[in-house]
Amino acid sequence: MVDSKNGTTTTFSYAYDKKDRLKEEVQNGLKIAYQYDQSDNVKHISYPTEEGDQQKDIEYKYDEYDRLESILVEGKKAQDFTYNQAGQVDYTNNYLQFDTGGSSFVKVDYDYNSIGKTAAIQYTKDGETKLEEYEMDYDQRGYMKTEKSYTHR
Repeated sequence: MVDSKNGTTTTFSYAYDKKDRLKEEVQNGLKIAYQYDQSDNVKHISYPTEEGDQQKDIEYKYDEYDRLESILVEGKKAQDFTYNQAGQVDYTNNYLQFDTGGSSFVKVDYDYNSIGKTAAIQYTKDGETKLEEYEMDYDQRGYMKTEKSYTHR
C-alpha cells in the first residue's frame, strides 16, 4: 500500500504466516514483527524506535483461559488485567512510569449490568483519587441510550 499526502509518500507492506496472521508490517523500511502463541493470541511485537536504529519489544501474557493478563514493554509491566467470575474485565492497572521504575498507576474499574453490558467505568489514580467516571444506560434491545461522564480533577 502506498499513501501519498502533502508531497510525502509512505510505503507499507505486509507479510502473513501460514495461518493468515499478520507476521510483519514494514513502513518506509522500518519493520514491526508479530509472534503468536498456540491459541493464536499475539504474544510478542517487536518494533523500531522513532530513530529506527533499535528495536523495542512488547510482550503479551495470557491466563489459563486465554484472557490477556499483562502487557510488558521492554520487560517492564505496563498494564495488567483482572477478571470477575463472569470472565469480564473487573479492573486494569495502567502503570504510568513503568519505563522509569515509578509505581504510579491509573486503575480502571468496570461495573456491569444484569445482562453483562458495561454500566460504569471509573478511573482512579493509584487506586484512590478519582479522576473520571462514566455511566452507561441501555434500552431494552441492549443499545446504549445515554452515557454520562464526570471529571474529578
